[in-house]
Amino acid sequence: MRAIAAGCLALGLLVSGCSGADDRSSAPPSSRPAADASPPADSAPSGAAPSTTAVPEPPPGTNDRRGRTAFAEYVLEAWIYALNTNDPKPLLSVSGRKPCDGCGDLVAELKKRREQGWHVALQGVRVASTRISQSGSTSRAVLSVEIPASSSYNDDGTFRAINPAHPGSRFTVEMTHTDGRFRLESFSLY
Repeated sequence: MRAIAAGCLALGLLVSGCSGADDRSSAPPSSRPAADASPPADSAPSGAAPSTTAVPEPPPGTNDRRGRTAFAEYVLEAWIYALNTNDPKPLLSVSGRKPCDGCGDLVAELKKRREQGWHVALQGVRVASTRISQSGSTSRAVLSVEIPASSSYNDDGTFRAINPAHPGSRFTVEMTHTDGRFRLESFSLY
């Protein structure tokens, strides 16, 4: 039940890039929204996720609080990368042979976006805090995140839609640690 509810909430944000997409007659903003611009290096808040489309690399798999936090932040970065590029491979690469809970919905949504020829340009996600808990071999990280408004663009670079901000959101990652590395069991956004 928890996975279904979490998946529905995560899918809600995934498809938010569709909002306003039917209103193609509206003119794009005169410049891209501030949320899409990278802040100056000296003003970037601590915990800000990278704002590039560089492929994120998984961190070393140390099975301690620091390692769990780093892995959860990697999953967040891989999710942002997937939204920006329609490429779920970095996220899937850490979920094992059976895709994680949440991965299937993401893959289906991104496939639809590729076929329709558009993507989200999400930058400036900020991690406000991280809470780690453990139950048996599974660890759970709850990242309190501030997701700014973003824009969606067609593959030809034309403006598609503005997507609302999601302040005070929770990005939850469940993981297990085996053979010196973490495996993604599930992720959700609510």
